Amino acid sequence: MELTALRLVADALLAAWEGWESMLFHTDNLLNSAEVLFDRDKHDTLLFDDEAYSGSRKYLWLINSLHTFDTMITATDDAWETYHTRFVEPAIQSRSWLLHPDRELLISGVRDTRRVIQDLQHIQKQFRNQREKTVALRDGVGGVLIKSIFC
Repeated sequence: MELTALRLVADALLAAWEGWESMLFHTDNLLNSAEVLFDRDKHDTLLFDDEAYSGSRKYLWLINSLHTFDTMITATDDAWETYHTRFVEPAIQSRSWLLHPDRELLISGVRDTRRVIQDLQHIQKQFRNQREKTVALRDGVGGVLIKSIFC
């Protein structure tokens, strides 16, 4: 029972990691402006917004989305820790599992699952870095917009 449940949890975490990795790729593409930084004609587009405020809206949407992603990954990590503490660790320590032939499979599954959790935490850190970058870009656009209105 414990081994089957752990496999299902590990599969779900791996699927979550794959989804977050894909999302990280997409958000990175939204923020990747390195080619604009070195193009004199396009450089100022990072600082100025159009009449529809599409840049500001993109930054606000991205900031909110990245915050939600961060929260969701934290909840996933917390759920794993709760499951591990309440069910997996007691199973590993129980008398029935001490000599069980699948005990090493259970321990190996826990190790693999922890690696996936670490990968999720790495993606979470990248989302946080992207959020900081987006806030800086939004603040730059907002500062230029305020100056253009009041100066």
